[in-house]
Amino acid sequence: MQNMQHGDIPTYTPCQVCGDKASGYHYGVISCEGCKGFFRRSIQKQIEYKCLREGKCTVVRLNRNRCQYCRFRKCIVAGMSKDSVRYGRMPRRSSSPDSGSIKTPSVSSPPQMQQKTPTHPSPSSSSSELSKYSSVCLYCGIFHPYIFTKTLPTEHK
Repeated sequence: MQNMQHGDIPTYTPCQVCGDKASGYHYGVISCEGCKGFFRRSIQKQIEYKCLREGKCTVVRLNRNRCQYCRFRKCIVAGMSKDSVRYGRMPRRSSSPDSGSIKTPSVSSPPQMQQKTPTHPSPSSSSSELSKYSSVCLYCGIFHPYIFTKTLPTEHK
């Protein structure tokens, strides 16, 4: 098992935490989906558990949900890394009181998109050159003002 890559497991390998069928290599330990999710939620929500039996509970597949303290401790003892848990994704439900309100994310172009945006063609450009720029603009979802002013009739008084 030393040459094992992320997610590669033999046909049946027990979870090192509870003994259930392991689904892969999660947070540094061969573990099942249940223990992987339990460990991730415990770290992300920074939950501190307490054992009612002085930390002497057995953690096996059939009773792994009875004592969260002993299960979490067994995850740590098995070698699950707290540093491997990512905080990037937000949970589906928010416990904040304004979770019902709709929030619109702000949209900004990444710097590399702004650098690759073509420059405006000069007014003397041919129509083929203009179409070349407009196809690039349509692909990126960015429209240059020159394209619109060139196609719209303007009146000068």
